[in-house]
Amino acid sequence: MADRRVAVRAYRSLLKWARAHRDIPFAVRESDARLLVPEAADIGSLEDAASVVELTRLAFRYEAAVQDRSGRVDRALSALRTLHDEYGPALRRVREARELHAACGVSTFVPGTVIRHARFKYRGVIYGWDPVCERDAVWCAAAGVRPDQPFYYVLPDEGDSLRLLGGVRISKYVAHENVVPLSRTADPGDQPPPNRLKHRALDHYFEGYSPRQGAYVPNKRLRYEYPGEYGSVLESREPMGDDSNILVGLDDDGHNLAAERASAAVERAGSDESKP
Repeated sequence: MADRRVAVRAYRSLLKWARAHRDIPFAVRESDARLLVPEAADIGSLEDAASVVELTRLAFRYEAAVQDRSGRVDRALSALRTLHDEYGPALRRVREARELHAACGVSTFVPGTVIRHARFKYRGVIYGWDPVCERDAVWCAAAGVRPDQPFYYVLPDEGDSLRLLGGVRISKYVAHENVVPLSRTADPGDQPPPNRLKHRALDHYFEGYSPRQGAYVPNKRLRYEYPGEYGSVLESREPMGDDSNILVGLDDDGHNLAAERASAAVERAGSDESKP
């Protein structure tokens, strides 16, 4: 009975955790889901907090059918520790970022906006922004930009990077004064369309493209972290096709390893605007 009570408390804590984070988009790793339900052949969607609820209910049903519950109690407690210790801090940072972006009161371009750099002329798509420059004064002086303006995280088109910057640039950090949004309505004769880009990490940040708006459709995480008006791009979105076609491939769990590696490279990149 003691194991049963501990298991019930653990499952209730898992449900409480899921309710506390139900507003934040995140994905549960399949390996973590298997901590709770190693017996399940199909554990379903792992895309948000609702998946934690479903996994907990599934685990509870399995627990009720077994005689030796000590192993399941251990797994439930291990899953709870994983959510608190690994997922919890990351989700708090996402929520804090949303609050910062919603409260800063600056006029910015939203993620998904396709731009051209005013000085270097390459095209790119915005995948985030800071209210003011997060680099130091030396960096700003070298780049020739004011720090007291929004700065954008941009995935530059890889063809433009090769042609205009002398090599592939994974990410760039661009001052508001250097952002020129491309027209939402391209000339039908333009081939390829100027608002369509090539970048190996597009799949990690965007879930489609809107020809009507000439913009990429940010994924749930970006739409949450950077509040804005996304209704028009969501209504007219279509698949990105081969915009993110470089080294595309899925592993056995269905993860795009190339996109994940590219995303990690984006996070590591210095994005130094002062260097073309």
